Amino acid sequence: MSRSIMDSRPGTCWRCGGDATMSCPRCELAQYCRDHCMQLDIYRHEVECTNCAVAQACSLPSCEALTREAKPCSACQEAWYCSPTCQRSDWARHKGTCNQQTRYIRQAATNIAARLAADQRKKNKDAGLSTTYYWGNTVAVDLLQLSQNEGSHGNDCCGDDFNLLLLGTGSMRHVVLTVAELPEVFTGNLNFVLNDNDYQVMARNVLMLYALWRYGDKEDVAMDITQIWYSVLISKEQTEMVRICLEDLLNVECDGDEAVVLCTGLITVSSGHFATLKKMWKTWLKLLNEAGTRKSITKEFQTIYWKRLKGFPKEPRMGVESHLLRLPERYRTSVRDWYEHGILLSESDERRRHAGNDNVTLMSSNTRMANFLTKMTNAMNGNSKAPSTIPFPELTLGLQSDSTPFGAWDCLSVRGFYDDDCALQMYSVYISDKISRLQEIVQKGKIKVMFVLSDCLEVPQHIPEGMVFDRIHSSNLADYRATLGQTDAAVFLPQESLLEKLEGTARQDIAALRGGMTKELDTDLTTVLHVLRGRKILMEYFDNWVSFMWYLRAELLARTSPSSVLDVNTNGINGINNPGGCAKVPKMNEVSTACGMKLRNFSKDANKICPFKPRVNAKPISDPNVYLRVLEWTL
Repeated sequence: MSRSIMDSRPGTCWRCGGDATMSCPRCELAQYCRDHCMQLDIYRHEVECTNCAVAQACSLPSCEALTREAKPCSACQEAWYCSPTCQRSDWARHKGTCNQQTRYIRQAATNIAARLAADQRKKNKDAGLSTTYYWGNTVAVDLLQLSQNEGSHGNDCCGDDFNLLLLGTGSMRHVVLTVAELPEVFTGNLNFVLNDNDYQVMARNVLMLYALWRYGDKEDVAMDITQIWYSVLISKEQTEMVRICLEDLLNVECDGDEAVVLCTGLITVSSGHFATLKKMWKTWLKLLNEAGTRKSITKEFQTIYWKRLKGFPKEPRMGVESHLLRLPERYRTSVRDWYEHGILLSESDERRRHAGNDNVTLMSSNTRMANFLTKMTNAMNGNSKAPSTIPFPELTLGLQSDSTPFGAWDCLSVRGFYDDDCALQMYSVYISDKISRLQEIVQKGKIKVMFVLSDCLEVPQHIPEGMVFDRIHSSNLADYRATLGQTDAAVFLPQESLLEKLEGTARQDIAALRGGMTKELDTDLTTVLHVLRGRKILMEYFDNWVSFMWYLRAELLARTSPSSVLDVNTNGINGINNPGGCAKVPKMNEVSTACGMKLRNFSKDANKICPFKPRVNAKPISDPNVYLRVLEWTL
């Protein structure tokens, strides 16, 4: 049974990735190849170790017994007690702090309820999509992990069929990696249901999969698909591939109630949804036939990734330069090259010379974003009205500044597969290899993908009757950083008194990750810490586990109680509602079973599919979200 509390493969060292031979004696979860790696990881692992320790000290000052039987206070999760007797004895001392934490949860619930109401009003007012994520903003996940897990149907599951549902997960990256990581001995079938409410993202997914099937016999088709997927400029040959596939898809009839089935069963889309996807295919084909210049799409790309980020003088930490500063020096030139040109090929690659055509499949019909970019362009030109750089003014690149090819695929996995000083070379080789593996499974007829264009809550009405899923993957639960951050900075964000300590910890850990502290490295780290003070580099070392559990409880409270009973000034502790009818704050065990399933205890049992939290400073190229947390639920 695998453990994935931190994003390191089971059985491997949590520091270097080598074969593990020993465990952390305090938490018994972290694994290391030798004592040296354990010592190097002591700063980064401290937060995990504190929260996952198998033994906790009793919070009663007169006891303080260190025991495996200690349980946390169910109201605040911060105090631990070895017995109910000790907990009752300590209540007079502890209740002030405990009540204060409960008030924080109530305030967070009030903020969440207000946000939900505002989101609903905005949705009712404008049903259009404000952002399009063609690449996604989280790393690809192998949703089966058959080589590490017990499987859904028993230990010997390589001959089983699996059904997987992906809700609101955007691009095909999870599908590609899940298929690519299947053991060679796997002989079963995979049935995916891929859902998103953005018809542009779904149109691109269908196009990519259709192109892979149609050109399955073409040499190096996997690299072609990689470039169409992740490069702003592509070759003339790749452009013709896109054109032919678009024409094929537009010629498919989709009248009546019958589902559209393509590629001998590989692709299934309802007629109504297929008709909607055709709108985007027609737009892309029109772009191919009428306009599109290298200057226009490249300028649009740089507006999103370079000028837009660099254009906030009060927030230099958000810029591209801050990302480059965090990278090992060997990768900086190539990553900078991608930010400037948007081509996922190294400068020395002969194929890059032929990448001169606009990749129209990256364009999206996004009026709100187009208006924003127009304002940004005008501001950069002294508020003078600049001519639109895109032939179709209502179209913009469907890319976001927090979404890159580097962030969509785990950089440690990429480097482990193909290590090179050029990040563009590493990623293009790695991604094309995964697509090649998908191509093999497609040619064997072992995979089927149903595309459902709808809100995730409407998916059940589109699923075949009787279909049972082995895995269900959903995107963001919510942004708990914002909700708790508004409650009180002390709840989540480190105070100034902690920053110096956190900086020292970050400095020692990052220096070790880069191979040792030198004078040059020390200067570089000082710059990095100055630019990102209080942000990603430091937040990996700040303990926010309890705050996250508070958020989960606040989220449940906000969604199950009317705003009229969310009284911040009352507690509702110990199951006693106040006379005014204030709703009781749910305990963590109520959260764990709230949706009819059981939440895996991320502090003890650990996740089996996705890591609970990412290693941020060990993955500077991927630049993962330091606030990301992944929850896993079981029947």
